[in-house]
Amino acid sequence: MFAFFATLVLTAAGILALALVLPAWAAALIVGGALLVLAGIAAAIGVAQLKHGVPPTPTQTIESVKEDVRVVRGLRKRGAS
Repeated sequence: MFAFFATLVLTAAGILALALVLPAWAAALIVGGALLVLAGIAAAIGVAQLKHGVPPTPTQTIESVKEDVRVVRGLRKRGAS
């Protein structure tokens, strides 16, 4: 929670510092745009990490179930003989 408020304070400080050389509305617009660019970059990195993450199909589970089916079929054949 502290980090969130610290980020807000630093954002306000950045706007106020930039307002010394630009009109306040321009300073706020520039800082807001920079924050949007940073959020977009963070979102793109997150999406890329999700795409390279765990495969969407549970391959180990599928192989385990196939092995279970083979074992059950083998037991059924032995029991019928």
